[in-house]
Amino acid sequence: MRGALLVLLGVLIAGCDSPEDPSLPYPMTLTSQGLGSLRMGTAFEPSLIQGKLPGLNVEKLSQIVPRGAETLLVIKRGDTVLGYVFPDDSGKSVAKIAVTTPLIPDETGRKTGQPLPPLAKMRCSGDECAFVDSPLRYRIDPANRIIREIVVQKL
Repeated sequence: MRGALLVLLGVLIAGCDSPEDPSLPYPMTLTSQGLGSLRMGTAFEPSLIQGKLPGLNVEKLSQIVPRGAETLLVIKRGDTVLGYVFPDDSGKSVAKIAVTTPLIPDETGRKTGQPLPPLAKMRCSGDECAFVDSPLRYRIDPANRIIREIVVQKL
């Protein structure tokens, strides 16, 4: 009995990684090349992309855009949406990745929910800001410059 209590106590202290836990199973960064091991230009196939993001769920979704229906992939951890993967115009390769969670920083360390400071090499128009020499873009709240979404898009 005492041994069982010690084992139970050990499990409680160590914790366990629940699929409903929104924390990431490993550190991940959005860079100008992609998200973690998912690179821009990778084949836009849900099973392939799922394999590049172990511990996360990849769900296929359709949305209506002006030119018709478009398929996109939602990256989730439990019920928490972490971001989206969009195909190119042909629907065959990854052309855009958007991160919507502060759990995933970009290569500069910026995260959603943080203010985006005005920078010399950054240009802003409305609710979107971008560096002149990088494919990283930031969707912000124009009133307070809080980052809502960080995007890397194939140029």
